[in-house]
Amino acid sequence: MYRGSARRVSSAPGSALRTADRSSTTPALLPCHLGECEHLIEASIAGIRQHLQSYHPDIYRPSGSGRYVKCCWQDGKSCAAEVVHSGVAKHIAVVHLKLTHTTCPYCAIVLSRSDALLRHIRKDCRSAPLEDRLQYTVGSE
Repeated sequence: MYRGSARRVSSAPGSALRTADRSSTTPALLPCHLGECEHLIEASIAGIRQHLQSYHPDIYRPSGSGRYVKCCWQDGKSCAAEVVHSGVAKHIAVVHLKLTHTTCPYCAIVLSRSDALLRHIRKDCRSAPLEDRLQYTVGSE
């Protein structure tokens, strides 16, 4: 099984699943929804982390000042989820910006991350060919 956010599962008609590299694409710029911030954020976990450290150090403190922080993201509604401080950038990327969402190539269900997609194909997707379901059964986690 592959790991990392720079890969996604894709499928071509009549072939087994394969991974496709997305690392060559330039991330988009998205507006920050923390307080009244008007900066644009690079749409990647690293870009979000850099923005948080540069423009919101009062909200997202370094590791020595406590384990959890409250998410202050507001895009129509407040989040207020308590998140481990080191995972705030990933939380924003996954939950709010949906940067890691992926779609099953067989049944079109949307899943939050590529590992969830592989688990879905292996265990739940009734539209996936048996060979693809078996491909991710042995040693895939």
